Amino acid sequence: MPEVFDDVGHCADAVLKRVGTRVVLAMPLGIGKPNPLANEFYRRARLDPAIDLTIVTALSLLKPAARSPLEGRLLTPLVERVFGSYVEPDYARAMHDDALPGNVRVIEFFLAPGAFLRSRQAQRHYLSANYTHVAREVLARGVNVIAHLVARRTVNGEMQLSFGSNPDVTVDLLPLIESERTPERDIVMVGETHAQMPFMTGRALVAPGRFDFLIDSARYDYDLFGPPNPPLGTVDHAIGVYASALVRDGGTLQVGIGEMGDSLVYALLLRHQQNAAWRSALAALGAPNAAALLAATGGEAPFASGLYACTEMFVDQLLELHRAGILRRRVYESLLIERLLSSGSPGERLDEGTLGALAATGAGPVLGGAEFAELKAHGVFREDVEFGGGRVRARGGEWIAADLADPASRARLALECLGSALSNGQVLHAGFFL
Repeated sequence: MPEVFDDVGHCADAVLKRVGTRVVLAMPLGIGKPNPLANEFYRRARLDPAIDLTIVTALSLLKPAARSPLEGRLLTPLVERVFGSYVEPDYARAMHDDALPGNVRVIEFFLAPGAFLRSRQAQRHYLSANYTHVAREVLARGVNVIAHLVARRTVNGEMQLSFGSNPDVTVDLLPLIESERTPERDIVMVGETHAQMPFMTGRALVAPGRFDFLIDSARYDYDLFGPPNPPLGTVDHAIGVYASALVRDGGTLQVGIGEMGDSLVYALLLRHQQNAAWRSALAALGAPNAAALLAATGGEAPFASGLYACTEMFVDQLLELHRAGILRRRVYESLLIERLLSSGSPGERLDEGTLGALAATGAGPVLGGAEFAELKAHGVFREDVEFGGGRVRARGGEWIAADLADPASRARLALECLGSALSNGQVLHAGFFL
């Protein structure tokens, strides 16, 4: 279990004692940063030139700042109302003003568009890397401290932690940390709990023992960064209607941040819930001229099969699609299951025909242990059956050959071992949210 602190200063002392005065601090993109802890490291480096601080992160979020007294009279009350008690990362404000001290470097692989146009320091140290390479780049720069804002809950007296909004890069880093740790190179994991951070499950779950130190104090809670969405204009809506006609039922959707994503989602809701009005708008925009393209690529009917979302950022508009019943096509982390569904299988309900279809699409035909475990994890086989030596033991104790090509075995497996429906499917896969 991690050593728990109620003061960021005491935690920073413990970290510096472990890694020394050369600190390479990695933090996640967006709201997953523990800003109070980051500010403590930056404050110490600013006051003590002996501390060499490198921060590797992305999208350090700053509140809008007034550039004149008149602008401030309008902007300050608005910022206070919208952003509340949000704690800015001090290093980002200094970088914005080109005022980082010489012993501090900030390397960001994603910048808010246009936010650092006048910052030589930000542009000089910018890292052009996508998610696939970020873990590699972080390790190559000698990271020795990984800090993360986490959600906390207690279940049956046991503490549980979640990476919340940002399982993205940190999940990739976890298996690499152990192999990189040596007597000559220590890597410290630090978590900071936050009451507003949503507790996400799945791969966002992280064992408390993964952390060396944990800051757990309500006095460090603050309003998470949540900028308002800009209004949509007529052109935005027109683009959204056009794009929504190119989305095929049963397909996969990616939605980005900004007006284009908002307009697309609104138009998809209109297509599904008010189809006649949507068709009228589409016709008014000249869609008949693109009838062949729409027929080949998209569609005009409400969504019967639904969509699956595979996206970098989990924008809140995707929740609206889920609530409306549009985002409901389930995808399974199993090639066996996906081949089954792609073959025209009637759906997620299971019967004897499912076993034959599995064999026809590449499973078995005599199942091995790994295949059986994969299928059981996704509901094809009941939880109370087990596998051994090419056979399946039914709940009554009988052993049945795991031969999907044999009609007699399939019939017995379907009768005594088959689950009722596929399970553990996902309607959305994303890396982070704001």
